[in-house]
Amino acid sequence: MQSVDLVLAGGYVVPEDSATAVLSHAAVAIDGDRIVEVGAAANVLARFSAKRVIDTTDHVVLPGLVDCHLHTCQTTARGLADDVPVTTWLDRILGFEARLEAEGGRGESPVELAELE
Repeated sequence: MQSVDLVLAGGYVVPEDSATAVLSHAAVAIDGDRIVEVGAAANVLARFSAKRVIDTTDHVVLPGLVDCHLHTCQTTARGLADDVPVTTWLDRILGFEARLEAEGGRGESPVELAELE
């Protein structure tokens, strides 16, 4: 049995190498920063001894997904709408962004660009 750091087991897994496959009752074994196995939960749990196992039943796991989505202009809006209901957040942030655009800018600054590194 191979030792790994983490196994995410029991949920739906959408493998990175397939545009259409969704595996149910599946698992992902992870060691360090590497995905070492994706497959049926029973098989993965039988092959790997994990320091931590997270039950992902009724959840979707997207192994290998790198979310490159960001809103750089919102860096300058930090603190304007923390810990408020989503409708208040939308009012404040969308209003802030509209004012930035009206002034001819999109809000990006060296601060936002530095955080991308």
